[in-house]
Amino acid sequence: MVTIGAGGGFPTGGELTSTFGIPDSAALSASYEFRLCKYLAPEVSVINLIPVVPQHREFPRPPLRERVTFLSLGAHGILPLHQDRIELPANPKATK
Repeated sequence: MVTIGAGGGFPTGGELTSTFGIPDSAALSASYEFRLCKYLAPEVSVINLIPVVPQHREFPRPPLRERVTFLSLGAHGILPLHQDRIELPANPKATK
């Protein structure tokens, strides 16, 4: 299954993370899920943030539009709770 999305990117890292200094921005995403069996599917996602980053230099300069890309790998598991009528999805992911 292929999923495409758009939304907002709100980096929440601190000073020691790679998202420090990146302002809120528009976000575009795409993911692909391959169902291995009825209850398990590996998933890969690409998320692009398009922030306007201010330039702090000796002379005032206009902000730059940059692209920040995240790659997310994970799995989608489904736990059937009542005769295939109620499902509990779980999506653990790791982002690089």
